[in-house]
Amino acid sequence: ETFDGSYPSSVGVMLENLLILNSISKESYGKVAYKTIEHYSAELSRYPSSYSKLFCGYLIYLKKNIIVKSTKNNLKDIVQYIEFFDYPFILLQASNTNSYQVCTDVSCFFETSNKKIFLNKLSDIIADYKNINKNKT
Repeated sequence: ETFDGSYPSSVGVMLENLLILNSISKESYGKVAYKTIEHYSAELSRYPSSYSKLFCGYLIYLKKNIIVKSTKNNLKDIVQYIEFFDYPFILLQASNTNSYQVCTDVSCFFETSNKKIFLNKLSDIIADYKNINKNKT
């Protein structure tokens, strides 16, 4: 089912899960996600409110997930701060490294062991993402 009724559409849930898996795993699910969006693009453009879960997946595809990697304890320590960032596509992934890493589905591009430096840099990265995406439209 593709349209949202009293529960989210199965296609929308699948699309979001594919995009999350694409971001945090070594397998590539991006092409399947793209093909799903392409297949339903006409319905999405005509009736976006009827396909809200699918549209959320489309937004994840456009905006991209930011993945924060660190130990479970470090992630527990920063989750309260991350909830206040104005960017809905931040994923937390437990790893063996004691530092904080900021990554995309392609690679990691920032790493520090200092929580305060990490949070300031993440704030800057999110501001950059928002400006880049704003300029695309």
